Amino acid sequence: MIPTQWKAAIIIGVIVLLAAMGFMLKYQHDMIQRQQFMEQSVVQMKQLQDNIVRAQSEYLSKKDLDTFAKQNAIDLGPIREDLKKLGATIDGIAVVVAKTPGENVTNIQSTTVVPNKQPIPDEKVKCSDGSTVTCPDTFGYLHNTQELKLDEPVTNAKPIPWGMVSFSASREKPWDLVVLPREYSATTVLSVNADGRHFVHNQLSIKSDGKTYTIPIDHNEFAEVYPSESFSFSPRLYLGADFGLYANPPISFAAVPNLQLAIFSYGKTKLLPVWTFLGVGLGYEAEHKGINLVISPANFNIGQYIPFTSNLFVGPTVGIDAGGNILVLGGIRVGL
Repeated sequence: MIPTQWKAAIIIGVIVLLAAMGFMLKYQHDMIQRQQFMEQSVVQMKQLQDNIVRAQSEYLSKKDLDTFAKQNAIDLGPIREDLKKLGATIDGIAVVVAKTPGENVTNIQSTTVVPNKQPIPDEKVKCSDGSTVTCPDTFGYLHNTQELKLDEPVTNAKPIPWGMVSFSASREKPWDLVVLPREYSATTVLSVNADGRHFVHNQLSIKSDGKTYTIPIDHNEFAEVYPSESFSFSPRLYLGADFGLYANPPISFAAVPNLQLAIFSYGKTKLLPVWTFLGVGLGYEAEHKGINLVISPANFNIGQYIPFTSNLFVGPTVGIDAGGNILVLGGIRVGL
């Protein structure tokens, strides 16, 4: 006759093997789905009113996000060092580009003409016959200061004041230049939907000469790391109910409500894992009215596929009562 401890070891080994096979199949399936989703998840940039722009958004792997940063001349090294102190990681990068077209214009008339306080007297030139001729100041350049207001052109928007340049021919150093102070502002609105997908809206503006001007955005892109599943140490209590049979003769039905502490998890988040591992706890076997030690090697979250719930796990359980009898069980549990 096979000793009880050997029976328990065989049963636990079979359960662990089946759980490992199920985990590997699920992992391969998730990898394929992940790649397909990333390839189909690009949301195109969209121009809204008031020069507000919804960014083009896409999911990238962590490696591809590093490449994206390098392409946009962003050094992630100092950022990651700073985030270590805050216990945070980089989830995404937003890049916003706005352009002004520039201008190259000739024969521009002065914006204003200001008379010189001390105008230069008309210049007289002596002719060969002894007479004198007064040189005319046809455009008033010797008697006035020419001023030109400078604006920066913006595509499909009002030009933004840049400054003023003036020229006075009556001075040894004739040029004056005024550059207006500017205030640049970028506003970002980050949103998230029920599936955890982020959306970014941006608006760029410049404050110059006491007024604020919004600038059309030419390129707006947000790339975020696709949330990948990973193992984590995340102890959590689960309330469950398991049903099965006593492995020792005489074989009989067993129902064991129980409370377990699962030690590890695997998933995108600790709050809603896909798998939990190594659940250990106590249960009460209703038929024989006894306390049982229960161990659940692995549990799978079927709640992610069921409407109106996301926290319902199923999996096998091994129980041992006070008399050393082995219970082979399976059941459901919910996280507390």
